[in-house]
Amino acid sequence: MTPTVRFAGGRRWALSVASAAIVAVWVLRHAELAEHGAVLAGAWMLFLAFLVWHLALAWTARPVDGTLRQQRSLDKLFVTVSVPVYNEDPDTVRLVAAALFAQERLPDRIQFVDDGSPQYDYADVVLEIHSLAAFYPQVDVIWTRVSNGGKRHAQAVAFNDGGQADVFVTLDSDSVLDPAAIREGLKPFADPEVASVAATVLTYNSARNILTGLTELWMTTFQVFIRAAWSQLGCVLVNSGGLAFYRAGVVRGVVPAYLSETFFGTPVKFSDDSLLTLYAHLSGKTVQQPTSFVFTVMPEKLSHHFRQQLRWMRGSFIRAWWRLKYLPLRSFAYWEHLAMWVTFAVATTMFTDAFLIDPIVDGHFPGWTGITVPLVLAYATASPYLLISRSDQSTARQAATFLCAPLAAVWMLFVLRPLRLYAMVTCRKTGWGTRQRVEVSAVSGVTAASGVTAATAASAVTAASAVSAVSVP
Repeated sequence: MTPTVRFAGGRRWALSVASAAIVAVWVLRHAELAEHGAVLAGAWMLFLAFLVWHLALAWTARPVDGTLRQQRSLDKLFVTVSVPVYNEDPDTVRLVAAALFAQERLPDRIQFVDDGSPQYDYADVVLEIHSLAAFYPQVDVIWTRVSNGGKRHAQAVAFNDGGQADVFVTLDSDSVLDPAAIREGLKPFADPEVASVAATVLTYNSARNILTGLTELWMTTFQVFIRAAWSQLGCVLVNSGGLAFYRAGVVRGVVPAYLSETFFGTPVKFSDDSLLTLYAHLSGKTVQQPTSFVFTVMPEKLSHHFRQQLRWMRGSFIRAWWRLKYLPLRSFAYWEHLAMWVTFAVATTMFTDAFLIDPIVDGHFPGWTGITVPLVLAYATASPYLLISRSDQSTARQAATFLCAPLAAVWMLFVLRPLRLYAMVTCRKTGWGTRQRVEVSAVSGVTAASGVTAATAASAVTAASAVSAVSVP
């Protein structure tokens, strides 16, 4: 059965129920904390108001679906897909390529850039991709190998195209596109003020173990909750590397700065997606299209998970400096970003008070409200996860994952929050930590989101090779 994924907007009741639950908790907790001082009660009011505000925005978010006239204009756009490759599993690269050729709206150019991978010789993969490309003469497919310079320099090979592209699509080498991903991702560009579009990234290997399941829960929740709210304001703060769309003119104008970013004199090699999003927002609206889906593999082991999170968190902290410096004070983006960090500080303070200071100093442990309130908040904030429906995920399994929301909250509070504080202190460690070996692969016998299995991809390129390998350069 070919898996499909859809944005289940009819389940928006979950968001309204979540908002009502938060308001109820707000009243209950505020009444209890009022006895302990206005400062703590005010902190709770600020925190819960932040949640309700964003749930309300997310509740009103809708995918962009333009007119036929707008679609005809979008069909004329020249779209270039940039795929940097470094020590990626060859079968995963084949799968990524097969999904690109299975797009309902084909790109005009696909630029693979092997960033000097020392672990693999991709000669066979290159031959197979070009053989498959022979069946799609309208698509210009290029494979380039360069000396290792990092992901940004690999992307710049596609960005420096002489001005041909109208839209650049950035795609990671382990990201498998849904067949409608590019078509849907282009729709917001019907608005000339839109400078970038974020896709919805789903965890390819979510069923592998509890870690990937929890990652799917919180990562999906962030996108259809917080990022959906930002999109309503036209101020998405960070796109995902798995799949994002940018006005080509915006990107070309910042390539020199993009390649030379430093933080207190130290070159920054990660957080490229958030930097491109910042550049885009300085030129126009940055939005999300919830119906543009891509599947990506996520860490299956704790060591890999922690390295990935540290890189993301350090990048987030570094990017915070640039946002506060360059975002206009009059913009929603500036105040959303500031509110995000204020809320982080408030939540950390409340967490420290409830679980460290009170029990250790005062001998006061949380009562039933101290346990009930976090439980309600965990389910309320995770409710947007139910808006995504995957055909390879039964309703029972999705419900089981949703029921793990308190466990995800505990993981984020007791593990990832301290890790974020450590990342902030060590933010000057700006090396990428590049892949020295494949730690997780998209090819595992599981059908990809595009409906293309590893076997299907292999048979497609083999058939193409038999027909036209000789004539394709």
